[in-house]
Amino acid sequence: MKQRLTAGLAIIALVLSSATAVLAQTEDEILAAMARWSEVYATATDAAEMLELYHSDAAFWGTGARVPMVGAAEFAPYFQSQFDGFTNRAHAFVEPVIRFYRDGRVATSTGLYHFNVTPVAGGPPIEVLYRFSFSYVLTDRGWLIIQQHSSQLP
Repeated sequence: MKQRLTAGLAIIALVLSSATAVLAQTEDEILAAMARWSEVYATATDAAEMLELYHSDAAFWGTGARVPMVGAAEFAPYFQSQFDGFTNRAHAFVEPVIRFYRDGRVATSTGLYHFNVTPVAGGPPIEVLYRFSFSYVLTDRGWLIIQQHSSQLP
């Protein structure tokens, strides 16, 4: 009996350690998707570069938008105005909270993100901290953003 109990506990420990390893790997994948978003935001010159990170029917509610936009093509002008209007676009996520759903095929990240940009028209750099929520779906192209909301801090 003691041997069966020991074997059972060993199996449970193995399963739990495997689940933790999978979760860590998946969290690393979301952090990598977030890092790609920051990198593309900082370096892109064309909105099409940014839209590669989004599912084609993603919903997006940007900080400067009055209504949410549905479909990546709808929010391309939003990003293009960012790329045309600002240089030296620096961006960083601040301690995001990441969660997984639907057997690990849907994920969310939420928290704060920091922007530091320089207006093309001149003037001092602009530094702001906003709230964000991203939802991701795992596709054959990897993790794509299916929904994004960004807003100013109260």
